[in-house]
Amino acid sequence: MGLLECMLSSLSIVFPAYNESKRIVQCLKTARAWASATAREHEIILVVEKSTDDTLAIARKEAASWPELKIIACEEHRGKGAAVKRGFLAASKDFCLMSDVDWSVPADFIETFCVRMEQEDADICFASRRHPQSRILIRQPCYRRFVGSLFNVALTVLGLTDSSDTQCGFKLFRRRTVQPVFEALEDEGFAFDAELLLRAKYAKLKMIEMPVDWSNDENTTVKIRIVFFVMTAALKRLRKLRKSLELKTVS
Repeated sequence: MGLLECMLSSLSIVFPAYNESKRIVQCLKTARAWASATAREHEIILVVEKSTDDTLAIARKEAASWPELKIIACEEHRGKGAAVKRGFLAASKDFCLMSDVDWSVPADFIETFCVRMEQEDADICFASRRHPQSRILIRQPCYRRFVGSLFNVALTVLGLTDSSDTQCGFKLFRRRTVQPVFEALEDEGFAFDAELLLRAKYAKLKMIEMPVDWSNDENTTVKIRIVFFVMTAALKRLRKLRKSLELKTVS
C-alpha cells in the first residue's frame, strides 16, 4: 500500500440488486472504471437478492476476474433496505457508500463526498435531488415525481425528517459511527432511508445534505402501484419509532 492510500480513508461501495440482469454489467463496468482510477483502498459489495433472472450468475462471472468485488447471495427477496443493511454490515473499510445499480448519481461524485466527509468530520453525507445546487439531467415522469414529493412532504409535516430528500439512493457513511444505526434498522423496504436518517438524527450524528447531478433510469424496478400502501404503513412505523427515540432521549 502506498503513502497516499495510507493517508486517504478507505471505501466500501454497496449495491443492492434484484432482477438486475439488464443493468448489472454496465453498473459493474462503471464501478470497475472508478476502482482503476482511485487511490483509495476499496472493495465493491454486490448484494443480490433472490432473483428470477440471471443477475447472480452474471455477477459471479465478473467477480472471477475482480478480487475487490464481493458477491453476497441472499436466499430470499426481502427488500432494498434488507439488502443495503446486509451489505453495510459486511463492509470492512472506513467509509461505506450505498448506490443504486443505475448510477443515477455519477461515480464522479464519490470523491466529492469522501473529501467532504473527511474535511468536515461528518458521519453521513447524502445526496439530495432538491438541493438548490443539484442538477436534474433526466427527469422522472410526473407521477413518479409526485409520489416522491408526497412522501417527503408527509415526512416533513409529521416531523420525521429535516431533509428535503430522504430517498435518493446515494449515501456515504462513516462506518464506525453509523454501524449502531444500521444494526437497529427495522424497515426492509424502500422507506429504510427515512428510518436511517431519523435514527441518525436522534443519535446526534453529523449529517450533510449534498448537491448532485441526477438522471432518471426508465428501467427502475420500483412498482408505483404498491408504493402508496407501503408509504402509509412506513409513515405509521416511523411515527411510532420517533416517539420511542424521544423517550430514550429524555430518559
